[in-house]
Amino acid sequence: MSNGLTSFVPVLTGPNYLQTKVDAWNEDDTAARGSIRLRVDDSIGTAIDSKTTAKQVWDYLKDTYGKPGIPVRL
Repeated sequence: MSNGLTSFVPVLTGPNYLQTKVDAWNEDDTAARGSIRLRVDDSIGTAIDSKTTAKQVWDYLKDTYGKPGIPVRL
């Protein structure tokens, strides 16, 4: 890749790529998914097991169960 092009397109090697940050993010994401999984009912857990990131899990839970019902309002 030409030197000018690398200023616009990130190169995922060398000084631009920090594997330790990627690894740390992956560990945190796995821990977050595990923490959520431990706190939901098994029937919900089977629905979220196919999600690959904590954000996907959170978005699914929010979309499915995030609408307040009557008991929440009281």
